[in-house]
Order: sequence, then structure tokens, then C-alpha cells
Amino acid sequence: MLAKFFFSWFLIWLPIVFSGAVVLIILVNHFLPNRKYLLFLKKLTTIKLIYILIGGTLLFNLLLSGLQFLVWKQGAFSSFFLPPYQSIAYFLRYSFFHFFVANILVLFFALAFYFFFRLVKKYRTDIISQEELSLILLAGLLVSWPNLVLFIPLFLLLAVIFLVLNKKHLNLPLAIILSLTIIFIFGDYLINFLSLSVLAI
Repeated sequence: MLAKFFFSWFLIWLPIVFSGAVVLIILVNHFLPNRKYLLFLKKLTTIKLIYILIGGTLLFNLLLSGLQFLVWKQGAFSSFFLPPYQSIAYFLRYSFFHFFVANILVLFFALAFYFFFRLVKKYRTDIISQEELSLILLAGLLVSWPNLVLFIPLFLLLAVIFLVLNKKHLNLPLAIILSLTIIFIFGDYLINFLSLSVLAI
């Protein structure tokens, strides 16, 4: 029983701890780049973090799907949702909808966000670097659904404010850090306050 409790705690906190670690790495790499005792974090480039995040999310969702299968299999009633009583396609559809669809939506909108700024860079090469483009994609992938709906306009607002303050270059790393921090802390409350919970999957 105690093992189940700790495992459930692990599943709940793993995404939160991982997201916090990524934000910390972004902070170090962009705002503390010359600290010698933190140089090992420089090896974790933004591109590497994107691959780690996508791969880790896929593995985590596969783990959740496998655990769901075991829970159903052990249940007296829920076992009827599995073969031989039901086609395996029923379980696959359930797992896809509950564990993968939200992440696919995040990936879709994060890529759309990325290509929007890539288009901006095409006409204003002086205000956005390639590293910052990758950082935008990473930030979009970090935010869960439906909090991404809040993150995008918040980030755009902060980016515009920073552009007004410094017309030569956008301070996108700072805008990203501030937006992620606000969404991580207040995102769920804002979603409920703005009645956007209907978008949750």
C-alpha cells in the first residue's frame, strides 16, 4: 500500500519537477552563462531539451497507458473493457484520448507558434535569433493543455512590452521565463476563473 502511495506521488510530481528543471536550465544558460560551476548545464542545449521533452512525454504517456491497462485488468468490472470481452482497439482509443490527445494539441500549437515567429524573423532578422526561436518551441511544449491557451497571449503581450522598451532586440528569454512562471503558478486558477476548463481533455 505504501509503495502504491509513493508511486502515485512520483507520477504526479515527475512532470512538475521536470518542467521546473527545464526552466532552471533556461535561466542558467541565458542569464548566468559564465558561472563556471554551472557550465555543465551548457551542454543541455535548447534543441537537446526539446528532444528530451518530446521523448520523455511519449514514454511517460506510454507508462500511464500501461498502468491503466493493469488497473483495468485487476478490476472485477473494468476487466470487461479488455480482451477477450472487448477488442484491444477500445483500450487503445481510450488511452489515445486520455493520455495523448492533449499533448498532440500542445505540439500542434507550439509548432504553429514557432513558425509564426520564424515568419517574423524572416522579415525582422535583427530582433530574433535562431536560439530564441528554439526557445519559443521549447516553452510551448513545456506548457500543458489548456494552459497553453493562456501562455501564448501572455507571452506575446510581454514580448511586445519588451520590444517597446528596447526597439533593437526582443528580450524573448525573459518574456518566456516570466510567462512560464506565471502560468505554472497561476495557470490552473486562471483557467477556472476565465471558464476555460471546458477545453480540458
